Amino acid sequence: MVAWEWSGFADPPRRLLVELSRNGATSAVVTDNVEGMTRFGYARDGQVVFDASEYAFVDSIEEIPVEVRDLARLAWEDLDGPSRETADWATVGLAMAAKVTGVRVDSQVQDVKGKKNWYAVPLPWGAEEDH
Repeated sequence: MVAWEWSGFADPPRRLLVELSRNGATSAVVTDNVEGMTRFGYARDGQVVFDASEYAFVDSIEEIPVEVRDLARLAWEDLDGPSRETADWATVGLAMAAKVTGVRVDSQVQDVKGKKNWYAVPLPWGAEEDH
């Protein structure tokens, strides 16, 4: 299961990532919004593996799990290092979600971005709940 929330203000809470990942499953969430918030997180078998609301700005790339670190490095902003161009945070987040879940987000899901107040599924949680 991959949750793609284009506004970054109604993404699923951690408790939902955990529930969707029970019994050996993996769930992931990716957000990007106008305020530059870059959440990427995932849970596997009922446990959160990683979840950071500013994954591109963690203090050390070592905080990001090895299985997605190679991709995360493309978007990571080393605030202590030299300034550099980075890949699009949302695109990298979607690639990381695909890597951990095996689910590739296609253009139909990404096209939701242009539709105001439209969601692929109804929101069963409150906006900005326990991130």
